[in-house]
Amino acid sequence: MRVPLILDAKKDCNRHALQSPVSHIVRLVLCFFDFRYFPCCCGYNPYVDGWLSTSRNMVRVFVALALAVIIMLAPIFSGEYEGVDNIILTSKYGKAKCATAKVIAGIITAVFTTTLVAAFNLLFAFVFYGTEGLDCSILFAPSDYVEAFIPFNITCWTLLKYQILLAFTCTLSVTGITLFLSAISKNQIVALVAAMAIFLFPVLLPITEANPLFRLVGLLPIYHGLAISLLSVEQMSNGMLYAIWAIPAALLFLGVGAGISRRVFAKHQVS
Repeated sequence: MRVPLILDAKKDCNRHALQSPVSHIVRLVLCFFDFRYFPCCCGYNPYVDGWLSTSRNMVRVFVALALAVIIMLAPIFSGEYEGVDNIILTSKYGKAKCATAKVIAGIITAVFTTTLVAAFNLLFAFVFYGTEGLDCSILFAPSDYVEAFIPFNITCWTLLKYQILLAFTCTLSVTGITLFLSAISKNQIVALVAAMAIFLFPVLLPITEANPLFRLVGLLPIYHGLAISLLSVEQMSNGMLYAIWAIPAALLFLGVGAGISRRVFAKHQVS
């Protein structure tokens, strides 16, 4: 009985060929080896399922990315205080150009890494799903997806664009915080632990999305990465979601952190 079912599944997959040839081949192979993939392969499941799964996975990836940025940037200033600062800060350009170069390098690293991770996730999703379902509303999301708690009529593509935007604001905010902590910490382990604690602590606060204070707390970097809570706050009169305020918040974190860290490192007294 199993062989005819598999053959039928393959025939149905041919009738429901997706826009992406690669995605069709991948799904055809899945149908052949495991009949459980048949509904997804042939499009009988809601069109939003694939892209909402991508959205759910991107939440985990972007939070992990923020932690990775913290790990990469924590030693950028504090690592120099273990003896190399004597060489750097007594050189001709050590107190000016070197400090500025470190800040710029940290920002470029964060932006480049985020771009790479976001592009890889989208490319991987397009290979599997093509473009089918991107224009569907997330209001069709099944109840087992957290995206179903966003009460606004936006498409899956709009959701993903907001998530990618929030991924950049998250890493830029984290960059500013980590640069600041690295500059004022004499030990890179202290800078690392402090940055991670500041990043993760807000989720421990007993503040729900219904609390008016969440409009401020939700602009902290961890909620940029988690995305869904911030996207659920409000849809403004111009059609944009409240989450767009993450942009000025990120620029504030980055500007203050980068400015202070450069000044602190440049004025550090060497022995």
